[in-house]
Amino acid sequence: MRSIHFCFVFLLLVFFSVESVAQLKLITGERYLQGISFKKVFVSVEDHTIWALTQDGKVYKKGANENDFQIYAPTAQLTVAEITGYTEKEMYFLIRPDVIVHFKEGIKLEIKVPYPEVSRINNISIINENKNTFYYQHYPTIPNTDYLAIATNKHMYKLLRGNTTVTEKYTYDNQPSVDQPEWRITNTSNFSVDFQYTYPAYSCNFQPDRNTVTFFTKLPIFYSAAIPDNGAYPSKINTTLAGHYYISPKTANSDYITRFNFWGTDEGLFVKAARDCPTSSISKVIPNVVINDLEEINALSPIAMQNYVLAATDKGIYYTQESIFKDLSVLTNVRSIKFKPLQDFPVEKVSSICMDSQELVSIDFSSGITYDTMCEKIAWVASETGITKIYAVLEQEYFDDLRIGDLSFSKPQSNVGDYTKAIFNTCGSESITVNTRINEEFD
Repeated sequence: MRSIHFCFVFLLLVFFSVESVAQLKLITGERYLQGISFKKVFVSVEDHTIWALTQDGKVYKKGANENDFQIYAPTAQLTVAEITGYTEKEMYFLIRPDVIVHFKEGIKLEIKVPYPEVSRINNISIINENKNTFYYQHYPTIPNTDYLAIATNKHMYKLLRGNTTVTEKYTYDNQPSVDQPEWRITNTSNFSVDFQYTYPAYSCNFQPDRNTVTFFTKLPIFYSAAIPDNGAYPSKINTTLAGHYYISPKTANSDYITRFNFWGTDEGLFVKAARDCPTSSISKVIPNVVINDLEEINALSPIAMQNYVLAATDKGIYYTQESIFKDLSVLTNVRSIKFKPLQDFPVEKVSSICMDSQELVSIDFSSGITYDTMCEKIAWVASETGITKIYAVLEQEYFDDLRIGDLSFSKPQSNVGDYTKAIFNTCGSESITVNTRINEEFD
């Protein structure tokens, strides 16, 4: 009989809403390698090793259970341009102009893209199915084969995990017609990889357009969007981010939709609604600051899909205190997105931000279903004075008093018996409590 009550209450919960918006709080934590200037920080998603790349190409690493960073001995004699990989024992390092050095179980291998038209490798990034930040019960399991994504002066290529030879080129609709597309990776977030190239007159009436192709780490699909690079929206694009929202968690045919495209330049951060061409819809959300990198936090809570954006700038860290999808009834409301500087972080050049986004929590329910959730609590920051650990939390008081409406949540409550409150486990032992307004008589 309890299972019937559970299903009944589960449906009733759908009619309650988070009217007050959960606010993000960032706390500046430990600092490492102070006095050294860094260009990149990266977390290998399968073992949580943190990697730090200096401006002059030296690599440091810190294991998940280690207290401090150490120089990575295998690359001590190399000048490294990019770092990416799966674990400490399976990493890739880009050496300019066109050599990828692969270390696996201590064995070194040099890899090149074996096509005569490729004279330069611009960036590398892994696409790994473990970088999945969504945990919907009805999400269709479509495993994506792990591979190394390679951006070159000619095409995009992939190196499947376990292989040592590049044999596959990306294929998709609307391939660029220009001879030298100048592929480069402008974002390697926890859930997608953004490739960019110049493509005259792609889909909007910008002349020319800068096109960004976003590949998802869990789905065998991509999204493509044109970004203007003329007029008031400068052509020197440093970084991009495609903000996504899940359309419907209720059916097996659910899909993603790209809602917002962010792009950072030397003159600020811009955003427009995806697939929206008019320049009037563009909002300059961080003015007159050099933007170097963008990152998204999108799994702090199972309630109402809270999505937040972090920006690495020449003047410290900026972030959205409220979810960028707080108003789903207005799909193109880019002017509602507000950034603020992180007050207790130094006003200095920040080059890179990376979330440590692989803290899985498995919850067994009486139904026998196990829900694997993602916990994104920690951001690693590379700046001109060292590496900093940032803690991200949602403030519980914004969930304490909810008004009647529609509650959107990504997994069932973790408590049973008292349905006057719904408790949602988030990260480890942390939880958020929601008043459901359901009388005790229902159970």
